[in-house]
Amino acid sequence: RGHRNQNVSPEIPGVASWNFEAGKDRSDVNQEVRFSSNFEREPAEFVAKGGSVSKTKQQTSSKLRAEKKWDPAKNQIGRILDEAFCSSELGRYHIVLDECEKLAKYVAAFHWFSDKKITMRELYKMNKLMCNAYVKTGSYDKCRECIVLAKEYLGTLADNMSSRTNESKQTEKSLNLNMMVERADIQEIENDLSSLQLLSNRAKEELSRLKGPAVLALAQRMIAKSPMSPRPWLLQACGHILNHRNEKYSEEDTEKLRKAISQSVHSCVGAIPKFDKSYERFGEVLKSQVCDCAFKYGRILHHSGLMEEALMFFETLYSELQHTVGYRCKDLDSRLNPLLVECNLYHKLAAQKEKANDTFRKGNYKEAIRLYTLGMQTIPDHRYFIAIMFCNRAAAYMAIGDFTAALEDCSCALRHRSRYVKARIRRARARVALGKLDGAVTDLKRAYEIEKTPAVLQELREVQRQARSAFRRSQKRENVNNSNFNRGTSYYSNHGRNTNSSPDYTSYSKFREQEQSKWRRDSRGSAGKPNSGIKSRTKEKTYYQVLGVSVSESDSGIRKAYHKMALKFHPDKNPNSEDQFKLVQEAYETLKDSTKRRAYDLKIRIRTPVRSGFQRQQSSPNSPFYGGYRF
Repeated sequence: RGHRNQNVSPEIPGVASWNFEAGKDRSDVNQEVRFSSNFEREPAEFVAKGGSVSKTKQQTSSKLRAEKKWDPAKNQIGRILDEAFCSSELGRYHIVLDECEKLAKYVAAFHWFSDKKITMRELYKMNKLMCNAYVKTGSYDKCRECIVLAKEYLGTLADNMSSRTNESKQTEKSLNLNMMVERADIQEIENDLSSLQLLSNRAKEELSRLKGPAVLALAQRMIAKSPMSPRPWLLQACGHILNHRNEKYSEEDTEKLRKAISQSVHSCVGAIPKFDKSYERFGEVLKSQVCDCAFKYGRILHHSGLMEEALMFFETLYSELQHTVGYRCKDLDSRLNPLLVECNLYHKLAAQKEKANDTFRKGNYKEAIRLYTLGMQTIPDHRYFIAIMFCNRAAAYMAIGDFTAALEDCSCALRHRSRYVKARIRRARARVALGKLDGAVTDLKRAYEIEKTPAVLQELREVQRQARSAFRRSQKRENVNNSNFNRGTSYYSNHGRNTNSSPDYTSYSKFREQEQSKWRRDSRGSAGKPNSGIKSRTKEKTYYQVLGVSVSESDSGIRKAYHKMALKFHPDKNPNSEDQFKLVQEAYETLKDSTKRRAYDLKIRIRTPVRSGFQRQQSSPNSPFYGGYRF
């Protein structure tokens, strides 16, 4: 109030001071293009600089100058709003926001409306200009607030006009027409805001689906509606990246991609407000529309497998910001801290992957397995990177002959990324090594559906040939067994045995089951106890049962089970269990070696009774023989 009584313009922090003293003109109206301070008196100068002023307004200005009734010192608020309108017509939306936001601060701080220094029509005009500028610069939340205020002011103006009774019919009709036009303008701005928000959400969805042309088309539509917003330019850069994802391009194509990204990022940085002229809005736009959006878009690219391109996107944006505003904004790194942290994390993942791959190429497979496991622990929520680490670790397991662990790792990789062709091919090779030929054929067929390449087709045909050969061998073995059975029954019939009193054996498998049941009956007495003259033959335990593990247990699990059982049956601790301790040692010596373990697995598989000649094995997916055949 002291400032207003002394007729001195106050100083507000962060806002350039205005001079509202009578008889003085305001010189710093425009920040980038200097317009004449006497716009109403010099409309031709604005037209010469590219503006468009209606003839009616020019005639009104000429008439006021001729009658000498227009005093620029008494109409500074109107002049400021007219200059903001001129800047809006020229596309200088940040200048519009600078002028209108400063005016709004003065109106709120010094009660100009209550003191009748600003009219309701001028308040409406100011909010309408701010609504349009916020839409064009991409500040959706503030635009929504200004639309609400503009509707309130417009409703108040309509109520005031309806309360007038001394207006002529022609004047009332023109005022009603003007109100309809203003409502249509506000509705158009509100429709543009809703359309931009919808386009932004759709572009993000298409980006997550890796559809480059759709992202580029949506970004162009957003740029047409909001040219001074950094968000659509970042989407355009991501669209250029997606258009190159399926191409194995050369260095020349890489340079073209880098140039396209650089152009879009340069336009994005050019849409940021000037640091030294609108400090608050510079920080807000840099955080909400540049840093946060680039963080989201770059993370989508990296988690979709475009790791090198995502790093290129981050580095191009950071270098452009450093070149444009880094020398003026000393705290730029702290403002871009989330972006820099994410970029450093991606560099770390790339370094870990490269180190593990180099160790694998050198032949140090166990160290490579350790490094791949360590890399998976760095970022457990990155599904694409975890799938790569599982697949590479499976290759290391296959190199040391542990095909069971390789099969498990390939299955884990496919759970994280179902269309991973390399993991499917590698799992098919592990299944071939374990004898699961039908599962290998299924994996290779699926891999060929995803990626139709001659190499995959050739490998599929080779595995199918092996499966057919194994089927023919199994049929031949079954025929031999049946012929031996028939030879034995014909011998009894030729030597006078009463075959009618014996069971009717119609197949070798039924004969085998009957013989096994007869052997079990002979090994017991009539009361169910073993005979004194016959040595009792109990069912022999497998090495897996001795150690208390499943047949699909990994090497580490077998080692832990061995230590546990050895501690339990050690002679020093339990003198009566020396035989059991030797059996535990024998089981561990067999199962810890991958070659001996495969031979033992084949042995216990052949010993398992079969119901018919050649059937698919109905075992659980955790079994190492899942997906194979019994021979």
